[in-house]
Amino acid sequence: MFSSGSPYLSSRGSVIKWFWDSAEEGYRTYHMDEYDEDKNPSGIINLGTSENKLCFDLLSRRVSPSAPLSGIPSSEGLPSLGFPPGEYSPRSAGCLPRLPWP
Repeated sequence: MFSSGSPYLSSRGSVIKWFWDSAEEGYRTYHMDEYDEDKNPSGIINLGTSENKLCFDLLSRRVSPSAPLSGIPSSEGLPSLGFPPGEYSPRSAGCLPRLPWP
């Protein structure tokens, strides 16, 4: 079932390749017979994509306000560090606040 046909691929790699290939095959099949309410009502609906589109409005309202609290810095860097990203070097490490060791 998980045979890759390649003597150079490990058993773990064969499993990953098998799942990747089956997902890719399903995606190709979906594009060949895509659902359309008027033109192709018996076509295939890609539920993964459809679910993401349906949930986007709900998720975006919940995630956006808390994004600054998530710990993921924006492209402008963290204001608490006092310098933008890309300016860090071992020489500038002295400007970082010293925290007490626990």
